[in-house]
Amino acid sequence: MCAKIIVPQPTLCPDCRQQRRLAWRNERNLYRDQCDLCHQDIISLYQADSPYIVYCQDCWWSDRWDPISYGRDYNPQQSFFEQMHTLQLQVPRLALFNLHSTNSEYTNHASHNKNCYMGVALGQCEDCLYGFWVLQSKNCVDNLYCEQCELCYECSYCQNCYQTYWSQYGQNLRDCLFCFECRDSSNCIGCAQLQHKQYYILNKPVTPEKFEQVKQLLLCDLSERQKMITAWEELKLKAPRRFNLQQQCESSTGDDLYNCHNAVHCFNCHNLENCKYMYDLGNNKDGMDCYEHGWMVPSELCYETHAGMAGFNFKFCNICVESRDLTYCDLCQQNCANLFGCVALRKASYCILNRQYNATDYQVLVKKMISDMIKTGEYGEFFPMQLSPFAYNESTAQEYFPLQRDQVLASGCQWYEDNSQLSAVNAQPDVQLCQQCHRSFRLVAAELKFYQETGIPQPAYCADCRHQRRMQLRNPRQLWQRQCMCTQTDHKHSGRCTTEFETTYSPDRKELVYCQKCYNKAVY
Repeated sequence: MCAKIIVPQPTLCPDCRQQRRLAWRNERNLYRDQCDLCHQDIISLYQADSPYIVYCQDCWWSDRWDPISYGRDYNPQQSFFEQMHTLQLQVPRLALFNLHSTNSEYTNHASHNKNCYMGVALGQCEDCLYGFWVLQSKNCVDNLYCEQCELCYECSYCQNCYQTYWSQYGQNLRDCLFCFECRDSSNCIGCAQLQHKQYYILNKPVTPEKFEQVKQLLLCDLSERQKMITAWEELKLKAPRRFNLQQQCESSTGDDLYNCHNAVHCFNCHNLENCKYMYDLGNNKDGMDCYEHGWMVPSELCYETHAGMAGFNFKFCNICVESRDLTYCDLCQQNCANLFGCVALRKASYCILNRQYNATDYQVLVKKMISDMIKTGEYGEFFPMQLSPFAYNESTAQEYFPLQRDQVLASGCQWYEDNSQLSAVNAQPDVQLCQQCHRSFRLVAAELKFYQETGIPQPAYCADCRHQRRMQLRNPRQLWQRQCMCTQTDHKHSGRCTTEFETTYSPDRKELVYCQKCYNKAVY
């Protein structure tokens, strides 16, 4: 792959490369600020005292400023990354990545939403709160990797579900609670791997009256919910797990993959071809080491890239869109081409450090810059974590690769000190005290309305802690070599199945992990 796109071999392992990219991504920490151009109040990824110039959506996309005016000459006596960082400090940055949305100011890396709040990676959603990777859904709260769902709560990896709560890997469910890998079913509680069933509790049939009685008890009584969760977890341990989640994939390793060919160590991806170390993206060909790049429009030949879409031949780029032949660019959009070390350019070509060149001079200078960067060890590496506009614990890197404050400071990265005081919970009904981090948090009106209409109890944890708890339900993005654990005599193998595979289930896990054939025979 590196030879195909002509870059040096990586010097860091895949995890460290991913950590470095994630350090440039702030998803969930939003701040009140003012636009540095129109001075209107805004919601921003950047703290109010940030050294960066930050514009609101309208101003950043307007023609009231010209990114080319910030252009500068390349200085061969100075580190390229230092020159790039100086440019990034001077060129205005976009306050929030939130496109074509209505009444959804507090959503990030999101588009085409209406009446949504505190969601990340939401697309075409309406009245959804606190979700992560929720698509084409309505009236949903606290969901993870869900699509085409309505009135769902605390669900993960669910599709086409309605009025379903606390469930995982469900498809076409209706009025279900605490269901795992159930499909085409309704009115089920505490079930695992059921199909085409109605009125079941803990995988046993019940009357409609019994179902309603148990459902109301679970919604009202915390101790009864805990008993159900315990029984449900015991039932889940008896259910065989497929070694990975792949649909219509060929020659691929990783998990949560769909329509992929020759995808190696990839996770939560759609429509990949000849890719390696790709995460949370889709529609990519001949790419490596990318995070959240693609989905809506195909991209090709992208390497060490964070976010964006519709890219061709992107190398070491941060949130660049609909462009081609970009190297070490940041926030460049709208049909740019042949840029090196540029920030926030639109419809531009043959620019270096935001300065315009003709095609010949551009190629000559880029060749010299690459030669200089190879000597300093910069070329072939993504932007350093130490130059990220976000503190390490503000970034997504802290979520996947958690570090302590002393470790972060020792590495030269920033650490955000939250000096706000804990406020005592007063008598207002919309204020709670998180039972995990012990910080007070407020329930917004739309959230209170959802709990009142569904009968779901108000949460005991703040949104951040709830998100962390959901993410812990997901298998790690690591692979272990294992053997199928199936010993069933009717699966056409003698004794234990000999099939081996790479899986996200570590050897010390208690679950029964099966190969695809044994899983299909046991479940379907």
